[in-house]
Amino acid sequence: MPDRRSFTPVEARIDAVANRLLAGAPTSGARARAVEFAVFVLKQAWACVFGAAFLVVVLAAKLWLAENIATYAGAWLYPSQVGGWHPVDASKLSSWFLLMIVSVVLVTWVYPPRRPDAEEPTPQGSTGHPVDM
Repeated sequence: MPDRRSFTPVEARIDAVANRLLAGAPTSGARARAVEFAVFVLKQAWACVFGAAFLVVVLAAKLWLAENIATYAGAWLYPSQVGGWHPVDASKLSSWFLLMIVSVVLVTWVYPPRRPDAEEPTPQGSTGHPVDM
């Protein structure tokens, strides 16, 4: 077991909840396996979720920076920039964040997740015939 002093406060709280779940769990059978799986998800999957959220925030910031560079270079101007250039408002970060979330949802809807050994996916509503694509 890892040294508790190396845990962040969030990890320490998650570990405490996991240990409470395991203490009252049955020792064998389907319920024991279900509890063990729930504890694994609780202790491991949160890092993936926060990692993905951090990645989306970083990408939104890069898009916002690129937008500022483009407006400074004169590629386009917003109405408030006609009198003189100023940085795009930071509230625009939420627009880029929403764009990435909607993009992921749409791609997942058109190409649903599949098993690695499944056939090649085709967009929903398509027969897969080259003329339809």
